Amino acid sequence: MGKTYLITGIAGSGKSTIKQSLVDLGYTAYDIDEGMAHWVNCETGEPTPYNPKLLPMTDAHDWLVNKPALLKALASDETVFICGSAHDLYRYCDYFNAVFLLQYPSAQAVEARLTSRTNNSYGKDPKELAAILGYWKEYEQKYTATAHMIDCTEPLSHVVDKITAVTL
Repeated sequence: MGKTYLITGIAGSGKSTIKQSLVDLGYTAYDIDEGMAHWVNCETGEPTPYNPKLLPMTDAHDWLVNKPALLKALASDETVFICGSAHDLYRYCDYFNAVFLLQYPSAQAVEARLTSRTNNSYGKDPKELAAILGYWKEYEQKYTATAHMIDCTEPLSHVVDKITAVTL
């Protein structure tokens, strides 16, 4: 079985961009948003498609790991990077050889990154932004004991270098 690595952080921390950089370097990397996590109704437990009319989705839904899909991606003889976040992803840290947390230095940095990005609208709505800021610190705290911490506002090349230095 190959080595597996998790790159996580809240919305806008650069997970998808890092995933693409790793792919460009020849690594196998997946975005958890591509089938390894899904919205689940908190009351019924049923998967629910994203609906912008229900903003913020986190009021009545959780973004949770799709465990069978995650395990399938990890069952490889290659080195595999999983890039993404989910509300329960911290429970799966033992599945990885190393975990990297992309941390924000401040709430202002979170807001600036989310409101200015052009490749994803998640977090631009004021209700979504408030929800993200509401769980930001708690999300990061769940990884502090096990993760390599990286300031997500550093230049992309520095972040990728820090990740590959640990994984090579």
